[in-house]
Amino acid sequence: MPSKIRYFLPNLFTGVNFTLGIYAILIAAAFAPGQPKSEWTIFGHTPLIGAAWIIVWCNLMDKLDGMVARILNAFSGFGAQFDSLADLISFGVAPSFLVFFYLRREAPVWAGANLRLLVISVTVYVLCTAIRLARYNAKDAEALSNVFMGMPSTFAGGLTALSVILFDKYGIAARFAGGYYLLPLILITLGIFMVSPLYFPKIAKRKTRLLNLIQFAAILSGYICGFGMIFPEYMFTLLLIYGAVGFSYAFIHRAEFDAGRIPKS
Repeated sequence: MPSKIRYFLPNLFTGVNFTLGIYAILIAAAFAPGQPKSEWTIFGHTPLIGAAWIIVWCNLMDKLDGMVARILNAFSGFGAQFDSLADLISFGVAPSFLVFFYLRREAPVWAGANLRLLVISVTVYVLCTAIRLARYNAKDAEALSNVFMGMPSTFAGGLTALSVILFDKYGIAARFAGGYYLLPLILITLGIFMVSPLYFPKIAKRKTRLLNLIQFAAILSGYICGFGMIFPEYMFTLLLIYGAVGFSYAFIHRAEFDAGRIPKS
């Protein structure tokens, strides 16, 4: 394959990821307080929830660009920097702005009384995302081949978007006292996890057929649910399980990862 086409394909997916992230921000901002209510929907969803699903699409596109780059052996310095810029927009700025504008729209009185908390949570999350990506480009990309240092920004962004979707779907604020505090708390918590020194295993081919089959089924079902905009409960649970198992597994095998070895799995 001609080299220009080979490098163009993964960067095309990155560009789509970047563009979708911008759209998610614009959609969320367009329906902030002060803007008139609208009957406009995104595939049957209200604009703010549609913006959350677009961030989920960004996650799926981000995985595709990495997969295509590996298949075509099309890694480049430009691609790495472009990918990080797209990640900052799609998984840093977009999810945090989504939370900000969602709460400002759905709970204007609460948001007005807790504006400082909202601003702090958004700032912490975006700053931690930027630090996480800068650290990865400057150090971790070369030093760590089997794990991430801290929670990946893609993971945090997807978890935030799905949290907003479920928060809205199940009316969490109406069910629990102080429910509106949950989303800013999620932003701060995920931000801390992104800059933490904890290891997080990368998705890779495992040594047992069963694990590979489970991993493939989980990824495939995630794409079906994500692009179909269905079963956010399943996707959210899948991410929670992956996060809990991944951090725990990496913690147990930390010494092996420190030595650059891949634990048997």
